[in-house]
Amino acid sequence: MFSVMPSTQHMDLAQTMEMVQFMEMGQPMEMAQTMEMVQFMEMGQPMEMVQPMEMVQPMERVQLMEMGQHMEMVQPMEMVQPMEMVQPLEMMQPMERVQPMEMVQPLEMMQPLEIGQAMEMVQPMEMVQPMEMVQPMEMVQPLDMVQPLDMVQPLEIVQPVDIVQPVETVTARLVDEEIWRKLDLLGTEMIVTKKGRNIFPKLDYRVEGLEDDGYYKMSLSVIRADTHRYKYLSGEWSACGNGEARNPQREVMHPEGVKKGKDWAASIVSFAKVKITNNVADSNAMNIVLQSMHRYIPVLQVTRVFDLSGEHVSEIHQFQLEFTSFYAVTAYQNQEVTNEKVKENKYAKGFRRNGKNRLDSSPEEPQTKQWCPPTQQIVEISAPLTVQNQLGFAPEQGTAWQFKWNMKDLVIQLRGWGLFYASKGHGMLRLWIGSRPIIVVIRPELAKIVLESSELITKGPEYNVLIPWLGTGLLISSGEKWRHRRKVLTPSFHFNILSSFQPVFDYQAKILLEQLLPMAEGNIFFDVFPYVKRCALDIICETTMGWAVGAQTNHSHPYVLAVREMNSLAFKHERMPWLKVNMIRQVCRNGFKFVCSYLSGFQSDFNKNLKIVREFTDNVIKARMEEHQKYGHHTDGKRAFLDLLLEMNEENLFSYEDIREEVDTFMFAGHDTTAAALGWALWCLAHNPNCQMMIRKELDDLFDGSLRECTSDDLKRMRYLEKCVKEALRIRPSVPNFARFVEKDFCLDGHIIPKGASIIVSPQMIHCNSKVHENVDVFDPERFSEENSSKRHPYAYIPFSAGPRNCIGQKFAIQEVKTVLSWIFRYFEVSAEIDFFDNLPLPEVIVRPEHGFPLKLHKRNELELPKSAN
Repeated sequence: MFSVMPSTQHMDLAQTMEMVQFMEMGQPMEMAQTMEMVQFMEMGQPMEMVQPMEMVQPMERVQLMEMGQHMEMVQPMEMVQPMEMVQPLEMMQPMERVQPMEMVQPLEMMQPLEIGQAMEMVQPMEMVQPMEMVQPMEMVQPLDMVQPLDMVQPLEIVQPVDIVQPVETVTARLVDEEIWRKLDLLGTEMIVTKKGRNIFPKLDYRVEGLEDDGYYKMSLSVIRADTHRYKYLSGEWSACGNGEARNPQREVMHPEGVKKGKDWAASIVSFAKVKITNNVADSNAMNIVLQSMHRYIPVLQVTRVFDLSGEHVSEIHQFQLEFTSFYAVTAYQNQEVTNEKVKENKYAKGFRRNGKNRLDSSPEEPQTKQWCPPTQQIVEISAPLTVQNQLGFAPEQGTAWQFKWNMKDLVIQLRGWGLFYASKGHGMLRLWIGSRPIIVVIRPELAKIVLESSELITKGPEYNVLIPWLGTGLLISSGEKWRHRRKVLTPSFHFNILSSFQPVFDYQAKILLEQLLPMAEGNIFFDVFPYVKRCALDIICETTMGWAVGAQTNHSHPYVLAVREMNSLAFKHERMPWLKVNMIRQVCRNGFKFVCSYLSGFQSDFNKNLKIVREFTDNVIKARMEEHQKYGHHTDGKRAFLDLLLEMNEENLFSYEDIREEVDTFMFAGHDTTAAALGWALWCLAHNPNCQMMIRKELDDLFDGSLRECTSDDLKRMRYLEKCVKEALRIRPSVPNFARFVEKDFCLDGHIIPKGASIIVSPQMIHCNSKVHENVDVFDPERFSEENSSKRHPYAYIPFSAGPRNCIGQKFAIQEVKTVLSWIFRYFEVSAEIDFFDNLPLPEVIVRPEHGFPLKLHKRNELELPKSAN
């Protein structure tokens, strides 16, 4: 990092130099001239003014180096006598020694160095400070030109320019400087709290002297002003010993990211939303952690960069205004400071006794939201381009109108956007659905902030389409309702209860084998997905509702078909926001069938399938309630999830509507998602026969060819199979996204996400992020060995979400998937018809395969398949 030098310092180069060839960045500079002396500079020393130079013709241009670039040196060289010849040098090799060379032709021009490129020189130096200004050179006497040198690459010829531009002089001043200076005379104090408190007076800056078309980013840090700890004694602050160990310094980036100088200069650079806290565990990127009873000072950093990516720094300017130093306190010590702040701060209503100037606004809320204007609520017709610049960060991609209509093309488009920005190191991707911004998180560090935040508990509006089906059960509810439901339902997934479900898993898995056997004997490729979906439905019905529906023997079960259709409709509805416009809905309701079918056919299809699902659930609940009333609890010795809900109903904790919400939620979440996990695991293993072989060996060692059922202990010993299941869920997570609704402005990675936006954590994009996982498209179960798992970020693998709203049934799902797969691989080998990547994952509510799962099963041996019926 460099600081800009005063303009009084110059650079001293050797006198009577015959010619200097300048080369592109990273290439050494070959010299073939008579040099009388080169000044060596110690690190950080400025270069003296350039001395006059004799030339035949006036130089037409001198290109200046960008601020902050340094020059590398090659080998040290003492004063050199005239030379007859220069030996050619290999590119990037230092020049050891130079042979004499005759001077024959006049030098016509000096080749300039491209802006932003480093220059290697003969003399060694460790660092060079940038120059404020270069004095023009006098043209005095002719200088003969040397013969050109052999180069590995030609020099780039740059056309001369008329004048030398001086390097910019950047200044910064505070808008509220007068208030800061008043408080400084009293000894400014700032309150630090666990929650965080805004800094007052505000840190609003005017930055001037920026190059109009140059790119800059702004940041703020607060550093210790000295090494002391302080006490307030006898009306003044006094040092009372050495300060405590410093907290790691946090630099808060301005959320508007990288902008041109003219854009920064046109408005106030505001850090009004920065808060100071004494909570060392605070992870909010907009909060700065300070220690009470220490003295601090804010530092504004203006960083010039080469482009909008902000990755390559050209120069840095730091502004540390002495009158802004303050003492961090948990309560004001100096009453005069309190009085002055109350007088100047209209939000300090809590200190005013008479209430004259009280406001309805929160004392922590800034007067204006300069970073992100309030979201406009679009009720009728959306206007996606009117708020295009509401979020001040890049990258941005797409509106609904840019989305591909074909599902396959859309998957490729979204994956391409995500992988492109992930490869550039970005953590977020911005999309637009109508007028609503969607922030897609593609980095595990940011996923952790979102999923663990107590402010982002509410599910996004992306789930609203499911409310007519699932109600506001555990999956969709928020606030106190969600907290109550989660607390009450968590015991239902205790280990002992899950163990009691194991016989159901075994029984339904054996029925699945009976259904698969005829297809295996036919030696044909067939779609396995409908089979595993029916198996998963039978399992969830029996474990959730205590009711066997026999979906595996009834291949056209209406519930299975209805759930699949509703999944597809929900995703279609979300990516076509015009379907939500009331005017279009009204037209559809008034009987324009063609418009309804083309624009919205959604509602009628959804209602038709919803009726099927509702009737199925209601019938099962009513039948179970009748059993309870007639025979009492646990008549068959098995305790289902519905039994627990019915007991809560009897205790007036749950109404009938509450029961139906949770049953529908668990039927959906425990059926379709688990079936997808089973199908994708089979698809992955069909393309990896070596992994199948290791699974079979593990199972053969465990069961030794017997027909016995799995136990909970057996499942624990299926370690390699579990690694394969986890790797399949990494490559193809059943649920592609987890959405959260932003109820109030939220800071993420230095950007303010405005109220009304949605933040989507995407397991699909995080799991295939090459910055997170190596060889992302390779199926490698050993990623989940204990050693490799311990090295991985905990949020780099989140197929079941994470944080307080993680999947309550994830252990249930893993137990079910392992049980069913163990039965399949005990008796069959599996192969695939098409290439793995030709079967794209279509991101509906779950990740559905484009072509199903076309597999062929080969019976391993002549062992008789187990019978499902006793």
